[in-house]
Amino acid sequence: MKKILVVEVNWLGDAILTTPVFKALKEKYPCSYTGVMAVERIRGVFEGNPYIDEVIVFDEKGAQKNILEKIKFINFLRKKRFDAVFLIHRSLPAPLFVFLPE
Repeated sequence: MKKILVVEVNWLGDAILTTPVFKALKEKYPCSYTGVMAVERIRGVFEGNPYIDEVIVFDEKGAQKNILEKIKFINFLRKKRFDAVFLIHRSLPAPLFVFLPE
C-alpha cells in the first residue's frame, strides 16, 4: 500500500486513543503515505504526529455543510487516489465519502 487514508472519529478522547494506529501503519508499511480525515475540532491531535503525512479536515458544520460541497469533498478525496481506507468508527456518512462509485 502506497497511500493510506484513516477516517477518524469526531470526538477528542476517541481520537487520542486511536493515535497508535498511525505508528502501527508506518511500522507495517514504512514507505506509505498516510493521511487522516478529521473534523476541525480534533485536527490538533494529529498535526505534528511524525507518523501522519497529511491531515485532511472535513468541515461538517461549515465549508462542507451542504450537499454540493460534500460532493466536491468526495471528488477531492478521489483525486488523492488512496490505496486503502481505514474507518475507525462506525458511522453512515464516513463510508459514503470513500466508497461512492465514480
